[in-house]
Amino acid sequence: MNEAKVLNSIRLSSDSYQKLNEMLEVIAKTDIEAKVTLSKLLSFIVIEYSQKYFDRSLEKITSLYRDKKKDAAKKIESMSEEQLASVLKYLEKMEMGQTKGQEAAHG
Repeated sequence: MNEAKVLNSIRLSSDSYQKLNEMLEVIAKTDIEAKVTLSKLLSFIVIEYSQKYFDRSLEKITSLYRDKKKDAAKKIESMSEEQLASVLKYLEKMEMGQTKGQEAAHG
């Protein structure tokens, strides 16, 4: 294995941290001789994931973590005045609870 790098700024969600600990418990119960630490398990997972799944997940990852406000601002900048007026009108209707789907349900 390569030289270890210490990364103190990585934060995991509580769900991720819980899952890692659950995996460590299963490993320990499966083979008491296996000396797997949290760092070793994370290193293994990252290498395995990058080799087998990353390319297939790339679009989903970028979509989940894209700056939605920045994307919306870019789309708004490229809109014509007519398109922008239509969007604003739709947003006003949404605020009042009068979008087409809601009108059909209430009408």
